Amino acid sequence: MKHDYYLFTSNKENHMTSKLISIIGIDSPLKAILKEKGNISTVKQFSDATRTSEARRQLAQKTGIPLANIANWAVQTELLRIEKMSPENAFDLMNAGVYSTSQFKASNPKVILEKLKDQNAMNYITEAVIEKLQVGKVKKATEFDDIGIHEELIAEKTKAPSMYANLSDIIAELGKGIAQAQRALDESAIETQNKILADDRLYSMGLQATWYTMPEAEFTLKMDYMVTEEKNSSGKVLGRSIKAVPSNATYNNYFKSERRESSSVRLRFLPIPMTDRMLERVYMPDLSACKSVQEVIAILEENGITDYRLLPADAIEWGDKTIQHILQSPAANSVITIGAPKPVIEVKA
Repeated sequence: MKHDYYLFTSNKENHMTSKLISIIGIDSPLKAILKEKGNISTVKQFSDATRTSEARRQLAQKTGIPLANIANWAVQTELLRIEKMSPENAFDLMNAGVYSTSQFKASNPKVILEKLKDQNAMNYITEAVIEKLQVGKVKKATEFDDIGIHEELIAEKTKAPSMYANLSDIIAELGKGIAQAQRALDESAIETQNKILADDRLYSMGLQATWYTMPEAEFTLKMDYMVTEEKNSSGKVLGRSIKAVPSNATYNNYFKSERRESSSVRLRFLPIPMTDRMLERVYMPDLSACKSVQEVIAILEENGITDYRLLPADAIEWGDKTIQHILQSPAANSVITIGAPKPVIEVKA
């Protein structure tokens, strides 16, 4: 198919060239694959080969490159038809849900800006820049089929990072994660020990669950960050914060900067001895023969039960007063497992 245009210019105001590497996300290995299996060496050739959904699917099948990536790059080339559109702006607009030049030009600049800020709080584009791009000339091309492009992009895994957060929030979340991990270890040990306590054969063998603790957790997070401040209308600084985001591999690749994104986690798990209370069976005694609250309390403590509920609430004050009836839960001679509800004893005078 022949076209009467050359897709991109290389003047100082337009950052684009005809090189495939100018599309964010295409590196040297992918460029080689597109050339070898798709016979595509320039941005213009890639644009010509990805104007329709069917063409994008065929190129993905031919090259073995995921459809999501092909669709990603196709949207970028579509938006880059706009005069003075930079690669980074095209990339950000795509991530904000703008998939074609016609959609971009017909959208409200304020709405576009809000979507861009939602995707990337550190984006420096302004409403004025968006308005200027919207009135820019568009290089001729066959119609771009963006129907269903969202579904093609749905599996996209290489978008610019969207985890922008205050550094204090990140540290707090790490602390919560460690606490949740320790709790999961404890709950697993309790569950195992309760099974042992409930099984006569396992208990008679002297088995016990192994308990672990994490005395140390070390995280290494490499990320980009910026210091921001909030001011009121009079210019008074209300507060400052540090916002962080994982280092962006696609931008680092485009600008030929060092690849820095990485994270590492080092944890130490140490077994700790289980207390005797956890190892030994605790039975609910038969309290039916008790004649006073004082006697009930004494028998409970003799059996290692110190945490219980006595009803009515003022029964604890009855002392050696004679009682006539006792209801107890759990039943007499039941094993009280770890974490079970506290025993309840109801007495009547």
